[in-house]
Amino acid sequence: MKKVILIILLAIPFLGFGQDISGTGWKLTEQDGDKMIILFEKDKTFTYLNILSQSGNSGELFSDEDDTWMLAGDNIIISFSNGYNIFSGQINSTGDYMSGTMVNKNGKSESWSAILIKF
Repeated sequence: MKKVILIILLAIPFLGFGQDISGTGWKLTEQDGDKMIILFEKDKTFTYLNILSQSGNSGELFSDEDDTWMLAGDNIIISFSNGYNIFSGQINSTGDYMSGTMVNKNGKSESWSAILIKF
């Protein structure tokens, strides 16, 4: 129990002080060339459009309550399909670029990066 309390106390300074990306759109590119547009919703879900996909679902739009995101400081976790694909990374200090590593339940791992879509 002491360990749980210690972890919570250590995590509190990092929660809520990061950037808020809700309501923003990002162009994400994976190492294998797959590309998508992600729209981060205020309820911590996201909608995404596959622009170019090796799996053959290019042009498809997805929006599901099992697609969630979390931000702690500048660290981001994007979970597709209830954790089937997990994208973890960091957002830069200007809030217009993020990058990291993706891993899926089949053991595939690759790097990714995303740029903020500015209007």
